[in-house]
Amino acid sequence: MKKLNDYLKGKCLNNHYNYYLNILNKEESDHFGDLESFFYIASCSKSVFGSIFFNLYLRDSKLLEKKFNQYLGDLGLKNLDLFCFLNHGTNIKDYLHFYDVNHDKNTEEILNEFVRNKEIIKTNFNYSNTNYVVLYDFLVIFFDFDLLLSELNSYFFENFSLLRDEHIRSVQGTPIEGSKNNVHGDGGILFSPNDSTDSKLPFIKYYSELLFKNLSEFKKNAKKVDEDTVYNFGIFLKEEDSESWFYHSGYYNSNIAFWGMNSKKEGFFFCTNFSNLERESISDITGLRF
Repeated sequence: MKKLNDYLKGKCLNNHYNYYLNILNKEESDHFGDLESFFYIASCSKSVFGSIFFNLYLRDSKLLEKKFNQYLGDLGLKNLDLFCFLNHGTNIKDYLHFYDVNHDKNTEEILNEFVRNKEIIKTNFNYSNTNYVVLYDFLVIFFDFDLLLSELNSYFFENFSLLRDEHIRSVQGTPIEGSKNNVHGDGGILFSPNDSTDSKLPFIKYYSELLFKNLSEFKKNAKKVDEDTVYNFGIFLKEEDSESWFYHSGYYNSNIAFWGMNSKKEGFFFCTNFSNLERESISDITGLRF
């Protein structure tokens, strides 16, 4: 992790960009910039929403799947299930690939254009942000979403918040505009490393430990990404002989985030508003797909 810290610090400080880095197993953090504003963690948000689904699944998987099948029927979709959205196993188009025409649309408009009554089928791993927009919409309709968030906030979701309009002016880096104000699930989570930040970052530790504890349930419907990596519940799992890593990355405009924790309880979380970081270099340093 020292190599990652040195790389980030050198790149960001030389260019006067803000960053935050936490070495989770050592409970050490490092930062540059204003700690009273927010970092946008982009697709790392999928892990947050994925954790909600994983908890609901462990509580009552049959009820969760029954409700989701009802939701799919309401969307006019057939021959699909909860997991093909959780593991990116559909041919659904990624609305962000059409950003210029979708940047100011809300969730309902995204669903109407890309999901409702469309010919969507199961596929191999096919990463699409729209899958998690669908999942978020389901949570809002079929559950008390504010209650779900309050449960997160009560015991392991400190220093994270759902993106709201009042946050826009204080987000580090390029403003989050248009659909990112109105669409959640694929993104929409802010991180605030304020002075009260718990260096343990309880969400990341909690979710990783929950996943390792229930590894067979996670892997049961996971989708293969490559030779040693699978995806499910908003998380990549890379398994090698020496260790396994749960992780995710996020990138949107000038905002980058990346977190991971392995089976030895070694981990990291970083975010920055420096878009010129070489993502290939980060992958080389961490050994994880960015």
